[in-house]
Amino acid sequence: MMNKRPTRDVNVTILIVFVLCFTFWYGLRIYSSLVNWQILLEFGANPVYILATGLLWFLTGLGLLILLWKKHVRTIRAGLLAAVLYISWYWLDRLIIQVSPEPNVLFSAVFSSVLLVIYSFILITSAS
Repeated sequence: MMNKRPTRDVNVTILIVFVLCFTFWYGLRIYSSLVNWQILLEFGANPVYILATGLLWFLTGLGLLILLWKKHVRTIRAGLLAAVLYISWYWLDRLIIQVSPEPNVLFSAVFSSVLLVIYSFILITSAS
């Protein structure tokens, strides 16, 4: 008789891929800030801020990946807290800290809200 490995729920796999992409994106932010430090300074961007926020969200993503992978009891709470903090930082950064000349607020609001709802729904229904 062949022993089958327990399979992960598809929703948990989707969450892991989502958080992995998020973590990879902020890893690229760290790398880009280090490689382009001088260029960022020349254009008036703050490379320390870009590096620090990249590192913060990269480490947050790694932490969430570990919690999801191990099916830890605090996964839902940590995941929701991270999502709320991230959305808050995103809007603070976008509208106050690094104001964009063309912010496209409507698209960003709809897109970030939809992603937050999908992420939260999948997290709550599958990680418990």
